[in-house]
Amino acid sequence: MVKMHNTGVCVWTNVCIGLALLFFTTVDADPTRAFNNPLNGRAVDLFIIVDENNTYMSVMQLGLVKTALQNMANELNPVGSSPQFGAFFYGATSSLSTVVPYPTITAVAFKAKLDLKQYSMMQANPSTLVTALNTVDSLCQSSCRPAIPRVTVVFSSVLDLTAQATIRQLERNRGMTVIVVGIGSYAGTPILNQLASHPVQHYAIPIGNLFELNVVAAHISS
Repeated sequence: MVKMHNTGVCVWTNVCIGLALLFFTTVDADPTRAFNNPLNGRAVDLFIIVDENNTYMSVMQLGLVKTALQNMANELNPVGSSPQFGAFFYGATSSLSTVVPYPTITAVAFKAKLDLKQYSMMQANPSTLVTALNTVDSLCQSSCRPAIPRVTVVFSSVLDLTAQATIRQLERNRGMTVIVVGIGSYAGTPILNQLASHPVQHYAIPIGNLFELNVVAAHISS
């Protein structure tokens, strides 16, 4: 049973439950969707996409995001597991920022790369969510493993409905499940539900602000 101690932990628990469902749920309707790992439930090809638009993210808030991402990597890398990670930041610099190259295979290596990430000032024509998703598509085509759950988690304060077609393409072509965490004013809007994979009650997660990400990852048991 998952214990929820406060709002922040509830939010983090929802993210973890979403990932856990991918490990332990068998889906018969569409064999191209890699929801479960039939081997041991401890493998995942995980892509993390973060919106770093300066309007919504300060230097301090970047630190909160980095802590949350490291917690996620730690949760998914217990002894005997075989994750592959990648982390990408968009919305500030004109080109997509590859913070953790995919595939990075341990939480320790993930942290080493993530620690190097600095606050980025806004540039003209910043990169977009669609750019990040297209990068994930290309990387998954070349490096995702067969019979392993494929998950993309998007953290964004400005959800872009134009990304919907790209997300549906990832689902169809790569067997990708997309969890969307909507932060702030866009949280809970129809856009959030349209972008996330279905069922949206598991994969569309609204939160009030970035401070809710700075929590200790909840323990999950089946």
